Amino acid sequence: MVRVVEAAARTSLEYLSEVLAALSEVDPSPEIAAADALDTLADLGVDSLGLIQFVAALERRFGIRLSHDDLESLGTATLREVAQLMRAATSARDAGAVRADATRPEARPGEPRLSITVRGYREADRGALSRICIEESNLGTLKNLAPVFFLDPYCDDDPSSCFVAELEGEVVGYWVGTLDVDKLRRGFPAYLMRRSREILGRYGRAWRGLSWREHRWFWRQVLLERFPGRRRLAFIVRQVGELFGKTYVHFQLDRAKAPAGTVFALARAWLEHLRSHGVQGAMLLSVPGGPAAVEMWKRLGFAPLEITRPNGGRVTWLLAIL
Repeated sequence: MVRVVEAAARTSLEYLSEVLAALSEVDPSPEIAAADALDTLADLGVDSLGLIQFVAALERRFGIRLSHDDLESLGTATLREVAQLMRAATSARDAGAVRADATRPEARPGEPRLSITVRGYREADRGALSRICIEESNLGTLKNLAPVFFLDPYCDDDPSSCFVAELEGEVVGYWVGTLDVDKLRRGFPAYLMRRSREILGRYGRAWRGLSWREHRWFWRQVLLERFPGRRRLAFIVRQVGELFGKTYVHFQLDRAKAPAGTVFALARAWLEHLRSHGVQGAMLLSVPGGPAAVEMWKRLGFAPLEITRPNGGRVTWLLAIL
């Protein structure tokens, strides 16, 4: 049972100790046990999934509820600043009110706070986004083709629905999508024809190093199932209705540089974009980050839904009513 921390009679050192205890619940490694007060979550290797688990532990331990802005600020905060945030939040909780600016950790004097900036996509970003897409791809030998299938179709077809995350002016992640899946799907064969020389050239240079299973996986998953076909779209409508299934996204982070909280900022920008265009519902046909990330997506407004596929398999979708 987790004891809720009272704001009164708690020293700064005790708050820091409680923060470290919460972090140890997420990662009980020797590195965490030996962490310094000036270490950031990025220094300690905490990613966006680890962040939401850390937040859940903090909220249980301190009996508070952190805002989305707080979640993003934690990604670049030191442990000392997290302790300051907890002290301010518990004080506000005990006072019975939380001011909008009462819980934000302040930057150290003379040292600017690093923060994530999310903005709309620009064509000049294509090179940086392609690099991230390739480096973080799971396509193995064929990873250089990742932007062709997972990035460029969105940037070409619906650039206003694409977003970029920057840290101190450097691109560290992206979230690309479309508001019209049908249009993107209809245009995909023509898009493949335009890129066919590049696709076949790269595939031809790599094919000798691929197993038969890898060949089959690539052509089936990347080409045949890249976007939902008519039968799959009909299945989606039967399961969740017309409100969902009209948007499609792909996102990726530079895991070596993007601080925890980056995915929150990108997802919030995407959801606000949907709302501004009158989209009433959004869905993800999987849980990015796996089952352990469900809580993170709940914080962003998604609800998990267990679906039985036509073949009898079970899968979790995420739905958001906007």
